[in-house]
Amino acid sequence: EAVPAPQSVAQQTPVAAPASQPIAADPETLKNAYTIQVASFKKEQRAQEEAKILRGKGLEIFVLSKGSHSIVCVGKYSQKAQATAALSKLRKRYKDCIVRSL
Repeated sequence: EAVPAPQSVAQQTPVAAPASQPIAADPETLKNAYTIQVASFKKEQRAQEEAKILRGKGLEIFVLSKGSHSIVCVGKYSQKAQATAALSKLRKRYKDCIVRSL
């Protein structure tokens, strides 16, 4: 079952990257928003591989760098409740996924 598309945060364009380029987040588009962290990897290449799989399922994906880890995130939500509603569908595959602020 597909995760419902998040409502736009200030009419932002989804983060898109050609298949050959890494998927990264633009910090300016992430202010005052929430996302669902689905995975964290020490190797950025592994995070990019997971992001590509999720993007192939039609989800809005981006990867954040946090210290020595690359974090794979799904969606940008203007309200925490919206992210929480989408969380249950992602928990089927990602048991430890969480809602986090950006």
